[in-house]
Amino acid sequence: MSHSDQAPATPISVGEALKEADTIGSNSIRVKGHFWWGKEGSMIYDDHYKPILLVDYTNAFCAKHSYAATFGPDSEHKSDIATVIGHFEHEQNGKLYLMIDDIAFES
Repeated sequence: MSHSDQAPATPISVGEALKEADTIGSNSIRVKGHFWWGKEGSMIYDDHYKPILLVDYTNAFCAKHSYAATFGPDSEHKSDIATVIGHFEHEQNGKLYLMIDDIAFES
């Protein structure tokens, strides 16, 4: 599947993204929420951990952002609120997740 390189200018919430996932398809999307990185996976979520959207990273993301600068203890961002740009994909079991091309944390 290919996706559009042009994400909408205004980010939407995780809940809105999930609600519109069928309409959005594999087009580029901009989602704003709380970002969490963990050893077993990453996610972006609205307040109080609901709803949750699992995320993964494209090669473009990995080439642009190092772990230490983006997620490590010495990273420059002070907030867990981020806007991510990416596109939806499905795992083999059908579960929906967001492939992230880029991320910008609020200061």
